[in-house]
Amino acid sequence: MTLWIEFRLAKTPILRICPNIVFSLSKETIQCSVRVSLAMIVAIGMLYISQLYFGTVDIGQEFGVMGDYNRVKNLVEETEELELVTTRIRRRMHFDFYATVSGFGVTVQNASGETAVISFESGMPILEESSREELRKAIIEEAERQFESCF
Repeated sequence: MTLWIEFRLAKTPILRICPNIVFSLSKETIQCSVRVSLAMIVAIGMLYISQLYFGTVDIGQEFGVMGDYNRVKNLVEETEELELVTTRIRRRMHFDFYATVSGFGVTVQNASGETAVISFESGMPILEESSREELRKAIIEEAERQFESCF
Protein backbone atom coordinates (compact mmCIF):
# COMPACT_ATOMS: atom_id res chain seq x y z
CA MET A 1 0.00 0.00 0.00
CA THR A 2 1.53 3.30 -1.07
CA LEU A 3 0.48 6.73 0.16
CA TRP A 4 1.45 10.00 -1.47
CA ILE A 5 0.14 13.53 -1.70
CA GLU A 6 -0.30 15.36 -4.98
CA PHE A 7 -0.68 19.12 -5.28
CA ARG A 8 -2.88 20.54 -7.99
CA LEU A 9 -3.19 24.08 -9.28
CA ALA A 10 -6.03 24.73 -6.82
CA LYS A 11 -3.55 23.99 -3.99
CA THR A 12 -5.79 21.28 -2.54
CA PRO A 13 -3.77 18.30 -1.35
CA ILE A 14 -4.90 15.00 -2.76
CA LEU A 15 -4.30 11.86 -0.72
CA ARG A 16 -4.10 8.94 -3.10
CA ILE A 17 -4.17 5.55 -1.36
CA CYS A 18 -4.38 3.55 -4.56
CA PRO A 19 -5.37 4.47 -8.12
CA ASN A 20 -9.09 4.06 -7.37
CA ILE A 21 -9.24 5.70 -3.91
CA VAL A 22 -8.56 9.44 -3.76
CA PHE A 23 -9.25 11.86 -0.89
CA SER A 24 -9.25 15.60 -1.27
CA LEU A 25 -8.05 17.40 1.87
CA SER A 26 -8.79 21.04 2.45
CA LYS A 27 -6.46 23.33 4.38
CA GLU A 28 -8.94 23.46 7.27
CA THR A 29 -9.08 19.66 7.44
CA ILE A 30 -5.30 19.42 7.65
CA GLN A 31 -5.14 22.11 10.36
CA CYS A 32 -7.85 20.36 12.36
CA SER A 33 -6.02 17.02 12.06
CA VAL A 34 -2.78 18.58 13.28
CA ARG A 35 -4.56 20.19 16.25
CA VAL A 36 -6.25 16.92 17.22
CA SER A 37 -2.95 15.03 16.94
CA LEU A 38 -1.13 17.57 19.13
CA ALA A 39 -3.96 17.51 21.68
CA MET A 40 -3.75 13.72 21.86
CA ILE A 41 0.02 13.83 22.38
CA VAL A 42 -0.37 16.38 25.20
CA ALA A 43 -3.17 14.34 26.82
CA ILE A 44 -1.13 11.13 26.72
CA GLY A 45 1.88 12.98 28.20
CA MET A 46 -0.23 14.40 31.02
CA LEU A 47 -1.70 10.96 31.74
CA TYR A 48 1.80 9.44 31.94
CA ILE A 49 3.02 12.21 34.28
CA SER A 50 0.00 11.74 36.56
CA GLN A 51 0.67 8.00 36.64
CA LEU A 52 4.24 8.72 37.73
CA TYR A 53 2.96 10.87 40.58
CA PHE A 54 0.27 8.44 41.72
CA GLY A 55 2.67 5.50 41.59
CA THR A 56 1.01 3.36 38.93
CA VAL A 57 4.20 3.70 36.88
CA ASP A 58 7.49 3.23 38.74
CA ILE A 59 10.70 4.13 36.95
CA GLY A 60 12.69 5.07 40.03
CA GLN A 61 11.28 8.58 40.47
CA GLU A 62 11.97 10.17 43.85
CA PHE A 63 8.69 12.08 44.01
CA GLY A 64 5.05 11.23 44.38
CA VAL A 65 3.66 8.13 46.04
CA MET A 66 6.76 6.02 45.36
CA GLY A 67 9.21 8.82 46.24
CA ASP A 68 10.40 7.71 49.69
CA TYR A 69 10.65 4.06 48.62
CA ASN A 70 12.70 4.88 45.54
CA ARG A 71 14.88 7.35 47.47
CA VAL A 72 15.84 4.68 50.01
CA LYS A 73 16.30 2.05 47.30
CA ASN A 74 18.52 4.37 45.23
CA LEU A 75 20.58 5.33 48.30
CA VAL A 76 21.23 1.68 49.17
CA GLU A 77 22.24 0.94 45.57
CA GLU A 78 24.64 3.92 45.63
CA THR A 79 26.21 2.90 48.96
CA GLU A 80 29.48 1.03 48.60
CA GLU A 81 29.30 -0.63 52.05
CA LEU A 82 25.96 -2.34 51.41
CA GLU A 83 24.43 -4.40 48.63
CA LEU A 84 20.69 -4.44 47.99
CA VAL A 85 19.34 -7.99 48.22
CA THR A 86 15.54 -7.55 48.10
CA THR A 87 12.88 -4.92 48.63
CA ARG A 88 9.29 -5.08 49.77
CA ILE A 89 6.51 -2.54 49.73
CA ARG A 90 3.05 -2.27 51.34
CA ARG A 91 0.49 -0.19 49.51
CA ARG A 92 -2.99 0.89 50.52
CA MET A 93 -5.53 1.31 47.76
CA HIS A 94 -7.88 4.30 47.87
CA PHE A 95 -10.75 4.34 45.42
CA ASP A 96 -9.97 2.35 42.29
CA PHE A 97 -7.07 4.34 40.92
CA TYR A 98 -5.06 5.82 43.78
CA ALA A 99 -2.69 4.14 46.21
CA THR A 100 -0.37 5.24 48.99
CA VAL A 101 2.69 3.53 50.37
CA SER A 102 2.11 2.60 54.00
CA GLY A 103 5.49 1.00 54.55
CA PHE A 104 8.44 -0.56 52.84
CA GLY A 105 11.67 -2.33 53.61
CA VAL A 106 14.99 -3.27 52.13
CA THR A 107 17.17 -6.28 52.79
CA VAL A 108 20.85 -5.39 52.58
CA GLN A 109 24.04 -7.41 52.72
CA ASN A 110 27.55 -6.38 53.68
CA ALA A 111 30.84 -7.62 52.23
CA SER A 112 31.05 -10.55 54.67
CA GLY A 113 27.60 -11.85 53.66
CA GLU A 114 25.61 -10.77 56.72
CA THR A 115 22.10 -9.53 55.99
CA ALA A 116 19.93 -6.93 57.68
CA VAL A 117 16.30 -5.98 57.11
CA ILE A 118 15.60 -2.25 57.40
CA SER A 119 11.93 -1.26 57.55
CA PHE A 120 10.33 2.14 57.09
CA GLU A 121 6.80 3.32 57.78
CA SER A 122 5.21 6.26 55.99
CA GLY A 123 5.50 9.50 57.90
CA MET A 124 8.73 8.59 59.72
CA PRO A 125 10.69 11.76 60.59
CA ILE A 126 13.87 10.40 58.98
CA LEU A 127 12.05 10.18 55.65
CA GLU A 128 10.32 13.54 55.94
CA GLU A 129 13.01 15.86 57.28
CA SER A 130 16.36 14.45 56.25
CA SER A 131 18.71 15.09 53.38
CA ARG A 132 20.09 12.26 51.27
CA GLU A 133 23.30 12.19 53.30
CA GLU A 134 21.47 11.99 56.65
CA LEU A 135 19.24 9.21 55.33
CA ARG A 136 22.25 7.30 53.95
CA LYS A 137 23.95 7.58 57.36
CA ALA A 138 20.81 6.34 59.16
CA ILE A 139 20.52 3.34 56.83
CA ILE A 140 24.18 2.36 57.33
CA GLU A 141 23.91 2.78 61.12
CA GLU A 142 20.78 0.62 61.30
CA ALA A 143 22.38 -2.08 59.14
CA GLU A 144 25.56 -2.07 61.27
CA ARG A 145 23.47 -2.27 64.45
CA GLN A 146 21.73 -5.37 63.10
CA PHE A 147 25.03 -6.90 61.94
CA GLU A 148 26.49 -6.47 65.45
CA SER A 149 23.41 -7.88 67.19
CA CYS A 150 23.72 -11.14 65.25
CA PHE A 151 26.81 -12.13 67.25
